[in-house]
Amino acid sequence: MRITLGMLTGRIRTNLAADTQRLLEAQDRASSGKRIHRPSDDVPGVGRAISLRSALASVEQFDRNSGIAGNLLSVANDALNSVVARLQDVRSLALTAASSTINDEARVGITTRLDTIAVELQSVANTQYLGRYVFSGSLSNTEAVVANGAGSPPYIFQGDNSGFEIQVAPGTFMTANVTADMVLNMGGVAIPGSPDVFSTLETLKSNIMAGDAQAVSDQIAEIDAQLRNAVAIRSQIGGRVRRLESTNDALLDSKLKIQDLLSKTEDADLAEAVLDLRTRETVYQAALSAASRVLDISLANMWK
Repeated sequence: MRITLGMLTGRIRTNLAADTQRLLEAQDRASSGKRIHRPSDDVPGVGRAISLRSALASVEQFDRNSGIAGNLLSVANDALNSVVARLQDVRSLALTAASSTINDEARVGITTRLDTIAVELQSVANTQYLGRYVFSGSLSNTEAVVANGAGSPPYIFQGDNSGFEIQVAPGTFMTANVTADMVLNMGGVAIPGSPDVFSTLETLKSNIMAGDAQAVSDQIAEIDAQLRNAVAIRSQIGGRVRRLESTNDALLDSKLKIQDLLSKTEDADLAEAVLDLRTRETVYQAALSAASRVLDISLANMWK
């Protein structure tokens, strides 16, 4: 078969185009550090990468959820610390008032402090996080506890007892809140048959101003029960925080493993990529040189 100049130049162009494409691919791998840039590069690898990226996105979403739950639990725990501290103050004041030796001025001072504690407890019950009331259950746009005017009980709970469930891992949900009615026994939901904390404070004030040391002393057991309830709820929150920390550790471990697998699937070996690039450059330069010599010879033959 006679080889024409057109056939020769066409073959050279085809070979140079293939060498150029391979050089560009080598440059892509070396510069990006990735060995997969299109599905045709590694069809099974692309499938694995898609699955791994989906798993990584799920883990990262769980991590964000865990952060939200952790922040809510932290806010609730700080508020419960304040509740426990205020109830301990109430107990100390009741022990002082149970003495028959205190005078009227001391009684007034104690009742004034009890009024302040009631206001402080209401403020804690209405703690907010990102503009939402933490202790109102699902009614997070509503204040949890408000004054009842001249009515009885002195304060009322306006929220509900719904738990705020957040998924922090596959199949794992965390209750990230607690409601004020449970913390302060409003409506007797935490300690059936016992008054709420605010009603206890009102009765305590009345007994103190009446000088009834025995009645004040009898109330200490009631105060202790409310204090134990607040401490128990705080312990529950602490337990959730510890479980959440364990979940976070597991999520981090899972995230690192997925990222490692994804890197092994997608990333190029840098040393190998650089070596391949240099090889492709050498091959390309050789192809250009050979093409130039062949075309020069062919053109010369045309004039013989």
